Amino acid sequence: MTKDHYGVWEITIPAGAYGKCAIPHDSKIKISMVLPSGERVERIPAWITRVTQDISVSPVYDARFWNPPPAERYTWKHS
Repeated sequence: MTKDHYGVWEITIPAGAYGKCAIPHDSKIKISMVLPSGERVERIPAWITRVTQDISVSPVYDARFWNPPPAERYTWKHS
């Protein structure tokens, strides 16, 4: 990851074979960083659009990469 001059971290993940998205739809994702103190912290990405929680496993929220195939995307029925 790289940090810009505003302190925002970013990463570019190249597309997979035939231009397919490298991260599968509905995958759990998180950011894991090691701080200068040596402590490892895990975070939900700031611009994530969907999170889930399985309270039977943990109270922690999981970030989900939401990029359904066109056939599964919602289409507006009314303008």
